[in-house]
Amino acid sequence: NVEKANTALEKVLNDHSEYPEIIETIANIYLKSGYFEKAIPFFEKVIAAEPGDISNHFQLSVCCAATNNLPLALSNLEKAMELLPAQQDDLADLVLSLYLDTILENIFIHGTLDNISGFLRESLTIVEKYNRRDTFLKAIPDVIFILLRQYETLETGRLEKIETLLNEIFKEEPDMVVP
Repeated sequence: NVEKANTALEKVLNDHSEYPEIIETIANIYLKSGYFEKAIPFFEKVIAAEPGDISNHFQLSVCCAATNNLPLALSNLEKAMELLPAQQDDLADLVLSLYLDTILENIFIHGTLDNISGFLRESLTIVEKYNRRDTFLKAIPDVIFILLRQYETLETGRLEKIETLLNEIFKEEPDMVVP
């Protein structure tokens, strides 16, 4: 029961609100349960306490993308990119790839088409500043395959609209393959 779980989480938070780890755990529970709106203030509190944690900036970006709060999604993506190691290494690219998959999956499923378009264009500009364009472009087909596995649960025509949008945005991109 969601109400009982929320009550239990609120009690834990009230009893232990001074521990950022508890606030982060609650934020992640809401995120993983699809309660993006509820997760946002918890991630904001954790980030205020631990501003250098890359993961929390990416997670907040996921929640904001899923709730169509593009300015906050993009600003946290930007902050996470600032915190990623500057050198092009496999670990940094893997971290970015995993989070981009999650962010893009959630905005593709929950975002409006205008917000998807805006987010893709703006986030591409952000990752280009940090020389991670290739990682970004590789994430998009991965997310499309994730969506294909969920095709039956998507609203009718959603995947086709996203495909059209991607083809429009990346029509000049020779390395971009939209499945």
